[in-house]
Amino acid sequence: MAYYKRNLPHWHPEDKCIFLTWRLYGSLPTGFLRGVRLNTGLRPSEEFRLAEKLLDRAADGPLWLKNPAVARAVIQVLRRGASEFRRYDLHAYSVMANHVHVLLTRLPAFVISRAH
Repeated sequence: MAYYKRNLPHWHPEDKCIFLTWRLYGSLPTGFLRGVRLNTGLRPSEEFRLAEKLLDRAADGPLWLKNPAVARAVIQVLRRGASEFRRYDLHAYSVMANHVHVLLTRLPAFVISRAH
């Protein structure tokens, strides 16, 4: 398993499915994450569910992924990472108005190094 640390630790298990979600900066209300972290009784799955509910209902804030050209660019990059650069096997993705979900499997390091 690959591991490195920048601001937060990152683990990249080989040959395992990884579900990733990222969102546009400012897509959650100010103070939401701070409030969730103060409520120590919440499990991570519950935190995710609450955030997802807010993101899915968003009517304002950054909604750039609603723009078909921007959504296509994100999809193109996801597919290119799988097909051209062979960084991962891309199983599924969903581009929402303000966030993206991706299900992928990281390829072993020897496959990645041969792709360059």
